[in-house]
Amino acid sequence: MTGNIRILVVDDHRLYREGLRMQLQAERGFAVVGEAGNAEEGLSLALQLQPDIVLMDIAMPGVSCFESIRRIHESLPATRVIVLSGHKHDEQIGQAIQSHAWGYAIKEQGFDQVRDAIREVMEGKLSYAPQVLNRIRTED
Repeated sequence: MTGNIRILVVDDHRLYREGLRMQLQAERGFAVVGEAGNAEEGLSLALQLQPDIVLMDIAMPGVSCFESIRRIHESLPATRVIVLSGHKHDEQIGQAIQSHAWGYAIKEQGFDQVRDAIREVMEGKLSYAPQVLNRIRTED
């Protein structure tokens, strides 16, 4: 891929969102093209900006992030969504998979995991945090 990876950050915690934006902007090859504080606004901005990656918090008030992820997947097949979560609940993991999320990053793991997930997803790979993969494997 040539040029910067265009990223939209969607999280209802302003401090987290702004901190993530600053870290992403400092990373070579990344460009944050927008920010949103809820899933509905994130969907609207995604449709408008058509980013390469949407980083979307899983637990926000208002419209379900999973509904927004599904709609992004349907409307913008080239845009890939990575879920950001502080939780590893089986139900949420299942909903992320069903809504066609390309990745699932756990917030407690820090920025390196998010950065690596973005790069993996842009290479066409799914990127689920090790803790999430362990949850999926135990259900098989």
